[in-house]
Amino acid sequence: MDKVNQVLYEEDIFEGVTVSVSKLMTSKSKSITTRAAFDIYAVNHDLNSLDSIIKIDDYGYYMMNILDYLIGNTDRHWENWGILIDNETGKALRLHDLMDFNQSFKAYDTLEGGLCQTTLPRHISQKDAALEAVREIGLNQIKEVDKSLFEGRDNDYEMFERRLEVLQGV
Repeated sequence: MDKVNQVLYEEDIFEGVTVSVSKLMTSKSKSITTRAAFDIYAVNHDLNSLDSIIKIDDYGYYMMNILDYLIGNTDRHWENWGILIDNETGKALRLHDLMDFNQSFKAYDTLEGGLCQTTLPRHISQKDAALEAVREIGLNQIKEVDKSLFEGRDNDYEMFERRLEVLQGV
C-alpha cells in the first residue's frame, strides 16, 4: 500500500520487561485531538463530524479502514484516532498517525471482520468499510506482503491473503 501515516513501534526493555516504544507524536507546534473530542467540536459548530474528517483527510481516513480490515484491528475506537492540529493556527492538518495496534488479528475468524468503529454512527463491517475505501481511493498496494512478517502464524497469513484478495477484486 502507498504511504500510511503511522506510529512506528520498536521493541525495548524497561525494568526487565519487554515493551514497545515510539517517538513522541506531539510537539509545541502540533498536537492531536481524538475523534471523540472532534465530535464535541463538530456538534458545537453544527458540522457532521465524519464528513468533516473526510474533508480534512479522505486519503488517511480510507487508508485507516483498509489497513484495519486487512489486519483485523478491533481497537480503533474514538480515542485511538483523530486529527493532527497546528497549534499556532488551530488548523486541522490531517489524521494523526495511526497508533495502538495491540488488538490486531482479533477479528480474524471471518472475512467480514468486526464492526468498523471509524464509520460510526453507521454500523457496517470492517470489510464493507474497506471495500468503500478501495472504491474511493484504490488499494494502492506498492509491493507484495512478505510472509515472513507473520512468523509462523499461518492462519493469520492465510486470512490476510484472503482479505487482500477481496479488496483486489474491487
